[in-house]
Amino acid sequence: VKVTAQRGCSAKAPENTLAAFRLAIERKCDLIEMDVQFSRDLEPLVIHNSTLNRTTSGRGAISHFSFATRLTGCMR
Repeated sequence: VKVTAQRGCSAKAPENTLAAFRLAIERKCDLIEMDVQFSRDLEPLVIHNSTLNRTTSGRGAISHFSFATRLTGCMR
């Protein structure tokens, strides 16, 4: 049986964060599942939703913003 940590150990740390991934490793999970979305300038972001609304202080579709000029300011 393989143990998969969905979005890292997201029950104990914010999803798709280094803290969640480190906890999954510490707990000896076999796999870590993560989600990737792309900004307007095609920079990959590890985030589940296609919008910023649920997990950041920003609003709108990730694909509408460039990483360098907008997205770095709205990550919690």
